[in-house]
Formats: sequence, C-alpha cells, structure tokens
Amino acid sequence: MSDDEDYDSEDILKQCLAAASSSSSTNIRGDAPQSEKRKRELWKRQQLAKEEQDKAKKAKKEKAREAVTTLEKGLSTAIEPTNKGFQLLAKMGYEPGKALGIQPNARTEPIKPIVKANRFGLGKPEEENKKHEKLISEMQERASKREEMLVDFRSQKSQLLAEKIISRDLSNAQKACRTQDVEAGMVEPRIPWFWPLKPPDETDVQDEEESEEETLSDGEKLMEITEYLRTLYNYCVWCGIRFEGPSELDGECPGNSREAHD
Repeated sequence: MSDDEDYDSEDILKQCLAAASSSSSTNIRGDAPQSEKRKRELWKRQQLAKEEQDKAKKAKKEKAREAVTTLEKGLSTAIEPTNKGFQLLAKMGYEPGKALGIQPNARTEPIKPIVKANRFGLGKPEEENKKHEKLISEMQERASKREEMLVDFRSQKSQLLAEKIISRDLSNAQKACRTQDVEAGMVEPRIPWFWPLKPPDETDVQDEEESEEETLSDGEKLMEITEYLRTLYNYCVWCGIRFEGPSELDGECPGNSREAHD
C-alpha cells in the first residue's frame, strides 16, 4: 500500500472483509466435519452393539425353548423294548400297561416331572397363582357389590318415582272428588281427606278422623277415593270423564288403576 492510499478507502475495506470471511470459513470447514463424523461413528457402534445384544437374547431364548421341548418330548416318550432297563423289568415279570410291584392298583405310568423354564424358586409360580386368584376374587366381589348397590339404587329410584306418581294421582282424585261433590250440592267432604287439604289455619278435623288418615297410605287413599267416585258418580280419574251409567263405565273404562290405562 502506498502512502497516497487512504485507510478509509473502499478498496481497503473490501480487502479486510475478504480476509476475515476466508479465515472464518477455514475454521468451520476444518472443525465441523470432524465432530459430525465422530458422532456418526459413535451412533453406528451403538446400533451395532444393540443389534448384537438383541440377537444374543433371541438366540438364548430360542435355545432354552428348544431344550424344554426336547426334554418334554423325551419324558413323554415311553421306554422302548431295546432299553436295558426295560429288558431287566421284563425279566422280573413286568408287562407293558400293567402296574409295577405286587399291588394291582399301583401306578401304571411314571410320575411326570415339571420342567422349569424360568429362574423362579420352588413354589414361586404357585404363590403368584394364589395372588392372581385372590385378586380376581376380590375384583369379582367388588363387582358383585357394585351390582347390588346399582340394583338397590334402581329399586329406590323406581320406588320414589312410583310414590310421586301415586301422590300426583291422589291430588287429582281429591280435586275431582271435590268438584263432583260440589256439583252434587255437598258443602263438606264425606271424609276430610277426600278433598284437597285446607291450610293449617282452616282445618277443623276430629282426632278420630286424623288418626284414621294417618293409618292409611297414599295408595290406599287413592283406591278409596276412586272407588267412591266410580260408585257414586260413575267417574274415572284416569279417563277424566263422567260416564252415563255403570254399564258404560264398565264397558268404556279399562279399569280402576293407572296400569290398566297405560
């Protein structure tokens, strides 16, 4: 650079930027590929090691399964007549299919051993089975209790619904009874609860009538009122009409109950 060139000139600035960019790119190209390469190689080694472990586990399980199958097959196969032990037994009077020894009801087949295919201790599977059976029993017991509770809940709900229906029918029957009695010129009901109850400040009922009312349920009161209306006025609470006579009531009305009108 000559003395005449200015440090703030455009050519000097371009040269500085080019040098800085070349140095930074050299560092990146030199460092990054090596680290990525090491990571890829490490990942490949890990994958290979994992595949080898999986293959070894699979081969071990297969070998153990084949050993158990071979052992079970050998135990389930009867001794051939060419076997030395079979020949010795035959010389002592043994015949195939018969029991060993002098007792005729003795065992005809040898005791079959139980092949263990796991590393559990003796009695461990039985203990696990007992725990499993206990758990199943507890679950079944809880399910049975839930079913009983559900049945009780449904019966209570149905009972409450039936009581509400009876109470509503009783109220309608009392209103109908009051209407029919008033049309017939009556001022007071034959029985106090035949009409809708008056407010507490207007009631004037005798003690005997109160005790009689307390002994009757809403269903019994309903039957008393409906029989009264049908007998005296040929009126059906559920039909909601007054018939001309008993013959028309018996012929047109299904019966003296809500179930008969459903």
